[in-house]
Amino acid sequence: RWYSQAGTPRVKASGQWNAADGSYTLTLAQSTPATPGQHAKLPLVIPVATGLIGPDGRDYPLRLEGESQPGATTRVLKLTEEAQSFRFVGLPAEPVPSLLRGFSAPVILELDEDDARLAFRMAHDADPCNRWDAAQRYAERVALAMAADPSAGVPAAFLEAFRALLGNAALDPAFRAQALALPGEAYLLERMTPADPLALRSALVRLMRTLGESLAIEWLATCESMQVSGPYRYHPADAGRRALANL
Repeated sequence: RWYSQAGTPRVKASGQWNAADGSYTLTLAQSTPATPGQHAKLPLVIPVATGLIGPDGRDYPLRLEGESQPGATTRVLKLTEEAQSFRFVGLPAEPVPSLLRGFSAPVILELDEDDARLAFRMAHDADPCNRWDAAQRYAERVALAMAADPSAGVPAAFLEAFRALLGNAALDPAFRAQALALPGEAYLLERMTPADPLALRSALVRLMRTLGESLAIEWLATCESMQVSGPYRYHPADAGRRALANL
């Protein structure tokens, strides 16, 4: 059906935590908007790579209802119906879901996440694709809010998540450079209703100034630690260090 049906599928996700028995139920529903000549769409097979992150920022080993032992920290759930529920058991605390890890399916994910959850995943998500996505979505949300309200400042939660990502030496420098780069101005204008280039530019300047001033010590330490010694050579590791230093 991926080859016979047009349009980009949407997957709507919601979760329910049950503290009494330590279970988390993830409900996934798929739909594909009507396209010319195809008004009714049939369900597709959609692989949803899923992880559940604990309050300490570590992934839980996942055990679905009916399984005797927990398995890997990332499980691929097969969504084949219009709606399905997957119940994870044996969890010590309410998790934060990390869905479509590694962009496991070319779909649009609809998941309501507040600022706190985006900040948490930006700082802790073990999946690089989803961590980058959380950082970009949160930065977009902050920039557009500042463009809509000239008196709005940068949320403390965004600054702390940014600090955690910038200072995480365990992450590849090239990845940090990509994840911490703010969304492009043209992209943000497309997200504004109505588009206001002057307001957006002003907001981005204020945002960058705040990031620069609030994280000045971290920026300087990172820039100095990312310097590449010796004559220039093209090497992926060196390129990543230069990218982060340049940011």
